[in-house]
Amino acid sequence: MTQPRPAATTLAGYAVAVTDLRQERLAALLRERGASVVEVPLLRLVPADRDALLRSATRDCLSGAVDYAVVSSAAGWLRCFEAARLWGRSAALKAALAKASLVSASVSVSAAIRDTGLREAWSAPSGELAAALDWLLERELAQRRVILMADETPPVRLLRAVQARGAEVVVVPTRRWAPPAGLGPVHRLARLVIHREVHAATFTDRTGVAALVEVAERTGRREELLRAFATDVLAVGADPGSVRPLVERAIPVSWVAGAGGAEELAGLVSTILLSRRREFRVGADHFTVQGDAVLVGASVIRLASAPAAVLRALADHPGATLPRATIAQLAPLSRRAGPLGVDLAVSRLRAALGEYERLVVTVPGRGYQLTVDAPGGGAT
Repeated sequence: MTQPRPAATTLAGYAVAVTDLRQERLAALLRERGASVVEVPLLRLVPADRDALLRSATRDCLSGAVDYAVVSSAAGWLRCFEAARLWGRSAALKAALAKASLVSASVSVSAAIRDTGLREAWSAPSGELAAALDWLLERELAQRRVILMADETPPVRLLRAVQARGAEVVVVPTRRWAPPAGLGPVHRLARLVIHREVHAATFTDRTGVAALVEVAERTGRREELLRAFATDVLAVGADPGSVRPLVERAIPVSWVAGAGGAEELAGLVSTILLSRRREFRVGADHFTVQGDAVLVGASVIRLASAPAAVLRALADHPGATLPRATIAQLAPLSRRAGPLGVDLAVSRLRAALGEYERLVVTVPGRGYQLTVDAPGGGAT
């Protein structure tokens, strides 16, 4: 039975947009930590038989004898053969690869190779493409022809090392991603970010980020989008390239160092979000404001986005009286809301806080104040 996470590490109240459907593991890890995950696919898999790059690479593969074929994934191997079948080239592809030494990156790849009637010469015990390429580098490669069938971009260092040994390398991109066919998901993510309905968004490919910024520009909301990322919504990439369109616009972003996976990405998101929470004490009670929730004792009080935004603004200035106009600027409420919108959000906030409604005090003629005995840790 899974034990509940201590309040110090839970992401309760935080909502994270995961923009790559390949990141099932990342979404699961974030949910395990207590976050709400919104899956907004900014990428789509290009159908194999309509992938012009795959077709061109398959043609290159069949243009000469193949000495070695390194295969990175079972799904990619099967996609190649299915596309070749639809193009009427599956028999030719099988014949070419039957004469080659097939190097498998994992047990599942080996099983897929055998399902097509072929057999691998060697399989990497670690399940990693890099291990398969390391094995290849121990062979005589001068004037050899190597086919590299890879779902993702192969490690540049190892690829160059194979070429430096005198081999001709043909990269066959077995899986390629493109922007979504429709712009619905892009518009949806833009709205979620601008209205601060998510507190973080993860990206694994610059294609999705570029589409997001382009849509915001086209709809006249570019500055709102960039301001949200610059102030309230954390943008995290799987690598520096995946968030480059934001970096180029001087937006602060974070990314995983090295070749990190879902665990590293989830860990980075967790660390930064937890550093942004606000903590304070009132009497014997310790309060933690994070995302759209307040943690007090063993309880988690969930808030709607507008009341949560007001509470975060007040928690950033504990004990200080903030005029309604100032709160309206700090809390991204509706542009038409104005001071009355702040009053409504405060009313909803107090209702949600229940017995703790005393936290938010009205200072007649001046505004609102978060009453605290002592501020705790957390980010400002």
